Amino acid sequence: MPEKKLILDMSFPEGTNNIAEFLGIVGSLQYIKENNLNIPVYSDSVCALGWVKNKKMNTKMIGMGVDLALEITKAEQWLKDNKHGTIKKWDTRRLGQVEADYGLK
Repeated sequence: MPEKKLILDMSFPEGTNNIAEFLGIVGSLQYIKENNLNIPVYSDSVCALGWVKNKKMNTKMIGMGVDLALEITKAEQWLKDNKHGTIKKWDTRRLGQVEADYGLK
């Protein structure tokens, strides 16, 4: 059987940072659930956290590729179909930038 590709391993150059954060959160939640872990997911993206809470991405982005649109649809469906663990807002003011931002902010 082919190895399952995680959302976290994919690249979508036409996406936005908020879309990447959304997919990253969902991918993390999937991994945590599949591996029966009890750890929180942190994000500094208010936008992506809201999309996860609503189980629906809300973007006005045009020109999205088919592969990205499919991953978003799958992520939204997973959120609707699954109960997931804890998601927390990263306190950037107190803790500094999230290391995953690679100094790009």
